[in-house]
Amino acid sequence: MPNILILGAGGIGLPIASALKHEEYNLVLSDCSEDAIGKAKEYFFNRKFDTQCSLDFHLGDAIGYLNNNKEDFSIVVSALPYHMNKEIAHLCVPNGIPYVDL
Repeated sequence: MPNILILGAGGIGLPIASALKHEEYNLVLSDCSEDAIGKAKEYFFNRKFDTQCSLDFHLGDAIGYLNNNKEDFSIVVSALPYHMNKEIAHLCVPNGIPYVDL
């Protein structure tokens, strides 16, 4: 089962995680905002999903988390502000990690 890192748990990242949670993926939702992670946890803990995939949360520097754990992920999805995408791409592309910027 692929492991997907979703960078950003706000207005874009949360719906992406929700859509992917219906599929066969293990997800990590990362954000530096305690409020965003708290809302995401509340959202997911109040819903049932058909799949057995896992969902974990990371509170802190999303790009630092990616840099320290890039070998753990099959795909990286960015829902971060556009000015952060170049740095994310520079971490993913040379390491052969498919990267999607939304």
